[in-house]
Amino acid sequence: MSDEKNKNPGSNNSEPKKTGSRSFVGKFVSMTDDKLVMANSDGKQHSHAVSSDTNLMCDGSTCKAADFMAGSRLRITTLGHDRNVVTDIETLNKNSEFTRRS
Repeated sequence: MSDEKNKNPGSNNSEPKKTGSRSFVGKFVSMTDDKLVMANSDGKQHSHAVSSDTNLMCDGSTCKAADFMAGSRLRITTLGHDRNVVTDIETLNKNSEFTRRS
């Protein structure tokens, strides 16, 4: 993503899950075995690398990439030293808020 941080005021979704990690919120566009495409709040699309180790969650439960729906709200967590590598992907299809992170 570009240099913008999470720009959703009043949102609790910028809390890092892992030391040095960063979170970003947007909309799910598409995903392949090795790439996630998401759109930020301005509609600009960004690509991120994913791997078989990337954790996938839908409405707070473990899911598969095939369960993600285009246009659904999305929160990703990236490695602190590499914003292009995604460690966690969460989408919201039914829930209105992302799961709080400890």
